[in-house]
Amino acid sequence: MFSDDPQTSIEKMLRKACPFRGFAECLLEDCMSWSGSDCQMFSVNPMDGGISNGTAINPPVAIKTTGKKNKSKETFDEFITRVSKKRYAGIDEVGVSSIAGPMVAAVVVLPHDHNIPGIPRDSKEMTLKSIEEISSLIFEKADFWHIASISPKEIDDIGPELAREKLWMECANKVRSVFPKIRIIVDGKDKIPGFTKQNAVSKGDSIFSGVSAAAIVAKQYCDNEMRILHNYYPQYNFSKNKGYPVYEHYVAIKNYGICPSHRINMTQNVLDNPPEKPEANLSFKELGVIIKEISELLSVDRSLARDEFEYPFMRRQYSNVILQGKLPSPKEQYHILRCARDIKDRAAKKFSSKF
Repeated sequence: MFSDDPQTSIEKMLRKACPFRGFAECLLEDCMSWSGSDCQMFSVNPMDGGISNGTAINPPVAIKTTGKKNKSKETFDEFITRVSKKRYAGIDEVGVSSIAGPMVAAVVVLPHDHNIPGIPRDSKEMTLKSIEEISSLIFEKADFWHIASISPKEIDDIGPELAREKLWMECANKVRSVFPKIRIIVDGKDKIPGFTKQNAVSKGDSIFSGVSAAAIVAKQYCDNEMRILHNYYPQYNFSKNKGYPVYEHYVAIKNYGICPSHRINMTQNVLDNPPEKPEANLSFKELGVIIKEISELLSVDRSLARDEFEYPFMRRQYSNVILQGKLPSPKEQYHILRCARDIKDRAAKKFSSKF
């Protein structure tokens, strides 16, 4: 069904641009064009072995150190290896951009020989079943863990950025009370105010098992909270949208107003700037170009479809559109574009350095 030719020219696919324009122009443009790498370069801080943000570049690269001229150079991969061999605390958060429910952060310290399968991995690409199973293993094997949450009302009072910092600081203080000198790795570009011996690493949950574990247990806790809220306010379908400002959530707010679990300021912003309706209206020719490109990519590297949904979804679309000549519904077309864009972005980041 998908091409099995391993000699498919990825370079050609990377450089192809689709001439079509139609629905949701910005989304279609994203879907049909390749994005460059957004990897970061880090410079080593000789005072604490930390890293600070630098110029965007594809790792691994040699990194200039500060201090003595004869100090050895360390690549980003070497930094990862060095830190991963030692005990460190991973911190990550979920629900920052939600408009309902709590914001949650977690800190996890894993033993070096934890042997937990499936991590590091981005928790957003995991199924509910996988999150539940791996969370249980994390709680069982972790040397330390702590979960912190902050209510919608307090998020309204201080804003999402300060709320996130407050969660980070609680997690950092908790782990440092047990391991005073432990290094902290926080996911993202921003460091925790007032703490030394820490590193902020973009996409850290896909690199460090401890950060991935923190993201997973935070998501498991937050998702459970949203399922509880769904029982009180089923009209908003919190069990599905998890409080995020998707189109269906926006429609529910328009129909029923807000509830006590909504973050009022963020909800008002969504009402003032409605999300795009998840629909597309493309021709067979447009869809065929997209689906064939994705099938060629997945025949070369199936891992580009990262979760249990994407590969079977795109395989089904290949059968429906290419083999059977069926035109998907507008909503399904929208998800084809989203899925194709995500797969192409991963391929661009993975293969661009080879050409």
